[in-house]
This record gives sequence, structure tokens and C-alpha cells, in this order.
Amino acid sequence: MMLLAPLAAAGCGEPVPVPLTCTETIEVDDTAGWVGVFSGGSTYDSPEFPWYSLQKAESLREAVLDALPRGTEVEALDFGPLMVDSTDPTFDGIVTSWSNVETARGRGTIYVSVEKFDDPLPPCIEDYTLFREQLADGTILEHSLEESDESITYNVTAYKPDGSRVIASSTNYHTGQGTMTDTFADEPALSHNELTRIATAPGMDTQPLDE
Repeated sequence: MMLLAPLAAAGCGEPVPVPLTCTETIEVDDTAGWVGVFSGGSTYDSPEFPWYSLQKAESLREAVLDALPRGTEVEALDFGPLMVDSTDPTFDGIVTSWSNVETARGRGTIYVSVEKFDDPLPPCIEDYTLFREQLADGTILEHSLEESDESITYNVTAYKPDGSRVIASSTNYHTGQGTMTDTFADEPALSHNELTRIATAPGMDTQPLDE
């Protein structure tokens, strides 16, 4: 992954994000329809994946809750066991969390995933990637947007120098638990800036907890 030197804002010492140009852009017919299929089950506390444990799952949950806007209501935000793929020995697993959520912007959902990622930075996607930027610590952020019929999804993907990839997403639809039907708002419950806070929060990574 190519990293750029951080820049400082004129007249102040705080570094500001560096805009990144998409060096390659690809077309995808239906970005919102991507589905991951895993063969091999799920696990906590596996010696094959020492970075993840029940304690790490709770740590990730607390990191997300701490990064949410004040007054946010969530129904459940637990990180489940690590999903693994026995057909791909190079895949280090992924953990996810999802919940209905209500903020000052309205009702919607939140989705967060955390995984190891040491591949080259993937190309931008036409009509999906809004822009990319690099933070002072080397983290590369991708802001993206998905729209399909009534649904709107904001995504922020953080590619971190330690080899972690964190995706934080929010939608404008809220799933009724009794009826399992969706109600739609005008915009996702969390903004791109609020999702950035989650994706870049301390502890949102694939580093094992200190003993």
C-alpha cells in the first residue's frame, strides 16, 4: 500500500487529511448486491486467529458505542464470532456487528465489520466511491454511497497501517422486529463524518488485546 506524507493545515500544527486520487476505477453492475459466502463456520478464541476473542469482541463493541453520537439509541450491537472460510487458507476471517439505530438524523441501521487486510488498495468503483483521503497516521479512508430504489447507504472504509480494514455503514431504513418490514427515512441515520469516527476509533483494529 503506497502511503503519502501527512500535510499540515496552513497556519496550524494539526495535520489534515490528504485527498487521494483514484488511480484506477472499475464498473460494477450492482454494488449493493455483493454477498460474501464463507465455508468453515465461526469461532471465538481460536489459536489460528489469535487477534480475536470474546474480550476483543466486547472491546470492539465498546469502541463503537463510545464513537456514536450522544443520545444514539441502539437495539443490539454485539460482535459475533469470527467468520472463517476453510476453502481459503489465506483468509484471516471477518467479524461483524449490526443493529437498528436511532439518532438525531432519524432511524436507520448501522453495520460494522473488522478484518485483516494486507492486499494492495483496491480500485475505486464507479458510481460508488465518492472520494478517498489519507490521515496523518497513514490510514486511508474511502467514502462511498449506495442507492437502490428507496434505500440509501453511506459507507466509510478505513485501511489502517497495521493491516486492519474497518467498514462502518449506515442506512436510511429501519427494520421492524415484530413485522420484519422496513420503514424509510430521507437519509441514513449516521453521516459519513460520524461513520469516520467509528471506523477510526481507538481499538477498532485486528490487534490482539494486551494480556
